[in-house]
Amino acid sequence: MLEQTSFRARNDDGSESAATWKEAVDVDWTQLVDENFRVRFLITEIGLEEETDGFWLFYSTDGGSSWNLVTTTSSVVRSVGSTHLTDGEHTTQQIGAGTFDATNGGVDENGLISTGTIPSGNEVEFEFCLQLRGDDLTDLQTVELRVKYAGSPVIDLGSYLSTPLITVSKPPVDELLDSRRMISQP
Repeated sequence: MLEQTSFRARNDDGSESAATWKEAVDVDWTQLVDENFRVRFLITEIGLEEETDGFWLFYSTDGGSSWNLVTTTSSVVRSVGSTHLTDGEHTTQQIGAGTFDATNGGVDENGLISTGTIPSGNEVEFEFCLQLRGDDLTDLQTVELRVKYAGSPVIDLGSYLSTPLITVSKPPVDELLDSRRMISQP
């Protein structure tokens, strides 16, 4: 059985191992809309080794029970490319402390991590590069994220010990326009 054990938010400002962190492990954060950010999940195999079709990321808003797939074209939360990452590259151990599966293909920029096996008793870290979509959210809404088994049907992991709850930061339109004008001026 797999469980989502921990998470950690980071900035999209460096490589898989060198990007800076937004908060400590398992600490929720506030995220500006339409800005790349990354979130890393610690997934632990606590039963027998499992074969999977991979893993997808899902979101829910405002504590709702409806979970929606994150893709490169999804609304609310979208997978995005990063100049600092390569889709499918292996992650290094940064938030866990157990036996780590280093051949994991755990970096995602398109919504699917295709790693197939996590050995019994091991852990892996998955990192997603994302954006909260300003056109689809309002200021102070919340977004929760979960990793789920890929396939048909989609299945929850065995348990979710820690899930990020992101508070949306959406400045008023006039503040956004002013900041964009300042950036574009020589």
